[in-house]
Amino acid sequence: MILPYIIKQKLFSQLLEKSDHGVFILDDQFRYVFVNKEFSTVFGVSAENTIGKPISLFRESSLSIEAKLLIDKVLDDLLLNGTYEGQVALTIRKGYSIKANIRIYSIHAGGNIYYAGLLDQSEVFSTRTLAKQSTNYDAVTQLPYKEYFMVQLGDLLLDTINEVVIVRLNFDRFRTLKTHYSANSINEVVKEFVHRIYNLTLPDLVLFSRFSEDSFTLVFESENGICIILLVLVNFHCMVANPMF
Repeated sequence: MILPYIIKQKLFSQLLEKSDHGVFILDDQFRYVFVNKEFSTVFGVSAENTIGKPISLFRESSLSIEAKLLIDKVLDDLLLNGTYEGQVALTIRKGYSIKANIRIYSIHAGGNIYYAGLLDQSEVFSTRTLAKQSTNYDAVTQLPYKEYFMVQLGDLLLDTINEVVIVRLNFDRFRTLKTHYSANSINEVVKEFVHRIYNLTLPDLVLFSRFSEDSFTLVFESENGICIILLVLVNFHCMVANPMF
């Protein structure tokens, strides 16, 4: 029995999405045109924030020397041989590491060259949850770290035609608190602070990030103008100014 093309295409699509391996496709400029769910989970970057990005995902200036050398090696092999295969070790946030076998092959389709890649999960030695949190999300608050937030903000500013307001928040005397309270107590305070903000259900809040240990960033976008956002921020300021103890 020969499967009709449409059914075959649908089956392959579902297989890719449900695969335990990370699957990705690059165009001839080495930009992502497809990633499956597992790839997004491992690297902690949604498909929406991956498509169109270069193979490194982040700006070259933010990469380590080791990462730059690895990417150069991958691109050289693909351009010269049309394939790349090797084990890579990626050091991610909080000192965790991911080891994985990566295979990338060039494919000609529709007169264009694409590069299909497979991330072999059998060599990953940290859990998927840990990898996701460590790469782009704060483990305490589940908010994006600064680097991933900047990627999200860049996408927003490129796409929006609305007014955008960026708010930076800092904990007063955070270092003093750390000398008097345990790490667990401080984490509970931080989680309570984030919980308060979410409970406000702030209209037009589109991004929320833990920018550093003691600072947070919120981004508001409104098609009704900046005045509406400023009115919201008046009440918001009263809330965040309340003592946490």
